[in-house]
Amino acid sequence: DLSEKEKRYWRIQMGMLFQSSALFDSMTVAENIGFSLLENFNYSKHKIKNRVNELLTLIDMEGYGDEMPSSLSGGQKKRVGLARAIASEPALLLYDEPTTGLDPILSTSIEDLIVKLSDEYKITSIIVSHQLSTILRTVDHIYMLHNGELLEPETPKSIAKTKNLMIREFIRGGL
Repeated sequence: DLSEKEKRYWRIQMGMLFQSSALFDSMTVAENIGFSLLENFNYSKHKIKNRVNELLTLIDMEGYGDEMPSSLSGGQKKRVGLARAIASEPALLLYDEPTTGLDPILSTSIEDLIVKLSDEYKITSIIVSHQLSTILRTVDHIYMLHNGELLEPETPKSIAKTKNLMIREFIRGGL
């Protein structure tokens, strides 16, 4: 029942890192990162450029602003997608399988970024993942769906000793 203005407000409060990064292949890295700022805010080009440069530093990709997505590795694309997702400083960040398809080293770097955003920028995150290392390294609470039902929540510390058979099976399968 929200008005269009209210819907727009709430949409801007959310960022999304897509599983495939979903970068615009016809735009440079800088244009991809600054896209939501250009579309949703009345920012000057100078302000957008400064924010993009801040984010390139945050994701350890200084100097990549003029690159095209096709020239990036999978991990770089994920980081650019993450920078784009946080460009507008959302209150909530949604992650769809943020480490899928990445090797363990790249997965760890993405997990580190997720933790940094949570700790330093106080962004609330919802992470959908089947990757056990990502789950255990990045979250405070773990919610699992089974047959359409939400199971009792766990924490990274409690999950190893869970009494729930479905969760135990998932953990064993993940190891």
